[in-house]
Amino acid sequence: MDLEIDVKSISRLSSTFVVAAVLILWLPGCEKLNTSAKDKAKQFVELLIVAPNNTARLDVLSAGKAAEIQQGLLENVPTMVAIEYLRARYRQGMSIRFAVEKINNPEQTHKIVVLKVTPADDDKRNLVLLVNMQKLGDEWFVTRVQRESPARPAE
Repeated sequence: MDLEIDVKSISRLSSTFVVAAVLILWLPGCEKLNTSAKDKAKQFVELLIVAPNNTARLDVLSAGKAAEIQQGLLENVPTMVAIEYLRARYRQGMSIRFAVEKINNPEQTHKIVVLKVTPADDDKRNLVLLVNMQKLGDEWFVTRVQRESPARPAE
């Protein structure tokens, strides 16, 4: 009888150990699910608009260069106006849609992710942001955000 209890206890213990081992190995990978250049670019721009004070997360997505990128926005008036417009719409309760349109240089160590950012109430007023990405080791990081220059009408 004692032997039977020990076998059941060992069986429960080993199955618990297997579940714990699977969780330990799987959970760290959850953080890595959104590490592609397009996902990081989208996350960075979304944070830049809806939570610009979340400097810790912005720094993670830009290899510690969030302050430098935000300073670059101040020096690029069209981009800063676009970002401030989207921030104002968000503060007014408007939802903002973020969609990756394309990626330039898809196989290189530098990419430009083209994001279309649109206030939910106005499909005609979409802004296109170019997010420069750089690969350091196995990770992609944001290095710059700028507004795409609108095409000028033919004269």
